[in-house]
Parts: sequence; C-alpha cells; structure tokens
Amino acid sequence: MKKNFNLINKKKLYSGFFQLNEFTFKHKKHDNSWSTSVTREIFSGAHVSTVLPYDPKEKKIVLIDQFRSGLIENSDNPIMKEIVAGIIDEGETPEEAAVRECKEEIGCNVKKLTKICSYYPAPGSSQSYYHLFLGEIKSF
Repeated sequence: MKKNFNLINKKKLYSGFFQLNEFTFKHKKHDNSWSTSVTREIFSGAHVSTVLPYDPKEKKIVLIDQFRSGLIENSDNPIMKEIVAGIIDEGETPEEAAVRECKEEIGCNVKKLTKICSYYPAPGSSQSYYHLFLGEIKSF
C-alpha cells in the first residue's frame, strides 16, 4: 500500500500536561494529486477509557458534573454533565481503566463491562484515542 501522505517536519511546540506539536506535511487529494505543504498544530492527546454507567434495575444512566477549563470563555458555567472517563495508566488495559474510573468518579463497582467502540474524538486537532464501554452498575 502506497502512503497517501508525506510528513515533512514535526516540531515540539509545548510540553506540559499535554504536548503540542506542529506537523508539516503533504497529502494525496481526491483527484490523486498532491497537496501543497500544510502546517497544523496537533495535541498529543491521551489514550482514554470512557464508560456509560447504566443501572439496568433502575433503568438509569449515571452522569457526573465536571469542571472543564475549555469552557471558561464560552460559557457562564464551565461545569458540564459527562459520562465517566479517564486516562489509561501505563501498563493498564482500557478495561481495567474503565473499571477503575467508575470506582473513582462515581463510587460504583462495574458488574459487567461491554465494549461499544474505539474512536478518535477530534482527529483534526488531536491524537487522542478513546475506548467507549457500557458499564452495568448498581446506582445509589
């Protein structure tokens, strides 16, 4: 399989909680010609497990309130309802992280964990990769 892109340069712009890189590349276009050089800033992202906690007996989904700094300038209230999520620790499987995050964030043990899918939530700006699970729990 021939490559449909050519990475020309990668430069680290910032390294902190997240890392920000600048990529310069060319890519194949729909007509099979090559683009001109394109430069984009890309967050290094994280490998994340997310869980939709569901109590089948109560027929309830449990959401949590999370403060999100990305909303500070766009909202009167930077707290939003979310499903359980967290970065997968080194040496941890996505399933182990999902179970751990449920216990940490909502105080519930997962009775059954079912994988729904894995996906890139913002591939135009981030290398983050998410695993989404349905976690059967007993809510309070």
